[in-house]
Amino acid sequence: GPEELRLTAGSLFDIAVNTEGGPSPEFICANVALFGERGLVETPREYRVVPVGAMRVGVTAVVGASVWNRLGLSTDQIDYANEPPAVALERVLPQMTTGDDPPDVLVLLSHCDVDESRELGGRFPQFDIIVTAGGPEDGRLEPEPIGRAWMIQVGRKGKHVGVIGIFPDDPSNRFRFELVDVDRNRFQRSPEIQELMRAYQDRLEQEYVGLQDIEFPAPNGARYVGVESCAECHTRAY
Repeated sequence: GPEELRLTAGSLFDIAVNTEGGPSPEFICANVALFGERGLVETPREYRVVPVGAMRVGVTAVVGASVWNRLGLSTDQIDYANEPPAVALERVLPQMTTGDDPPDVLVLLSHCDVDESRELGGRFPQFDIIVTAGGPEDGRLEPEPIGRAWMIQVGRKGKHVGVIGIFPDDPSNRFRFELVDVDRNRFQRSPEIQELMRAYQDRLEQEYVGLQDIEFPAPNGARYVGVESCAECHTRAY
């Protein structure tokens, strides 16, 4: 996700090339380059073509202006280079779709607000699936059609996973979608995450007194209401 851009280009490069303890993550983004120059390092890749059964799925990603601005990042201050998503997609799409074995399905991971994603879907009808950031916290149960494409909103805070089924032999119903709750009935607890939460709570307990003295001003002038106000609805958590 785009929040990782806050880690700086050097940190992202170190993560991408570190192979100790298993494979490192592969960053995909068509319109952001590390260290201010595309091609200087191998990450992020502009796109990938992933085999899924007998099919090939082409995947690319972009970070929109709305998200870039929300992060407060400026190319004058940090070691990234970025270009408008549409400019990047005009360059990358021909690379993805040419050759002897082009992808059967094209997917855009759109780190943009919903309106930007909708506009990109209309401008680039080659995509079959557009997964957009933004939108409601709990996502949308049904895809939004944009031409022949589907725009998927899976929501925020990791509450849901979007599952897309591909049925190439059913041209009238080629894709099927389900928004799956990340609940304890289908997903087991992770001991690693539990340990991280325990360490976080221990540290919070140790540093809580000092944190109480720090008040970060909100850009819109809003003020903190305190935990007692939250407790009126969130009684159990309180």
